Amino acid sequence: MSAWLKREVRVSVAATYAEMVDQVHGRETELAWTPPIVFAGLHGATRFALTAQRQGVCSSRGAIIVRRNDPAGSIAELQGRRAAWVDPLSMSGHLSALSQVRRYGLDAATLFGSQAFFGSYTRALRAVLDNEADVTSVYGQLRDEETESVRRVLRELVGPRAEELRVLERTGPFPYDVLVGTNALTEQEAAPLREAFLGLRHTPGAPAMLLDVCACEAFVPAEPAAYAWLAATPSFSASRRSSRPAKP
Repeated sequence: MSAWLKREVRVSVAATYAEMVDQVHGRETELAWTPPIVFAGLHGATRFALTAQRQGVCSSRGAIIVRRNDPAGSIAELQGRRAAWVDPLSMSGHLSALSQVRRYGLDAATLFGSQAFFGSYTRALRAVLDNEADVTSVYGQLRDEETESVRRVLRELVGPRAEELRVLERTGPFPYDVLVGTNALTEQEAAPLREAFLGLRHTPGAPAMLLDVCACEAFVPAEPAAYAWLAATPSFSASRRSSRPAKP
C-alpha cells in the first residue's frame, strides 16, 4: 500500500466511532473508513469522500436477527426482549434496527427490555446464540434473493451456528460506509490519492486487497445528499460527541 500510494501507510483501529470522529476532526488521521452516520457530520472535515460500489449499487439492506425458535412474527412483537447491538453509531448493527422500530410507530427504549452494545457483529450474534440477548441486526445486500446474502453473512460471522438463527425482517435501504480523505491532507496531497482510489480495480497485486477488505468492486464518489437525512435522526448528535474529556 505504501509503494502504491507513494507515501507511508500506517493502520490504526479506533476503539469507538466517537474516537474516530475525534481523530478526523483533530487531523490525526489522513484517511478514515466511516459509517454513514459519522460521515453525515464530517463534510467540513474532509477533502474527498468515496463510497463502496457492490453489485453496481451504493446502498444495502440490513436484517433483524433472532433465534430460530423465537415465535415473533415482526419486530413489533419483540416487547420486553433483550437487544444486542454493535455500536451506537453502527448503521446495520444498530441504527437500521431503530429506524425499523420507528416505522411501526414504536420506541426502542420502551419496546426492548434492555439494550447493550457488544463492539462487533460476531459478539452481538453470539450473545443471541448464548441466550444473553434475544435480538440483534446485521448487514446484507440490496439486491437479494429473499435472505440469501444475510444467511451468508451469518455463516461468515458465527459458522455452523448460523443455523440456530433466522431473519425476522429486513431493514433499509441505507447508504454504504464512506472512505474519506481528511483535512490532515493538503489539497495537493488529496487529489492524487482520490484518483488512485477511484481507479482501483480487482487486478493481481497488493492495492486490490483494499477492495477485498472493504468487500467492494470499486470506489465511487459519495453523494452527500444520500446521507443528509441522517442529520435529522436522534443518533446524529451522538455521532458528533467527543470521546475525550472536555478541556478546562
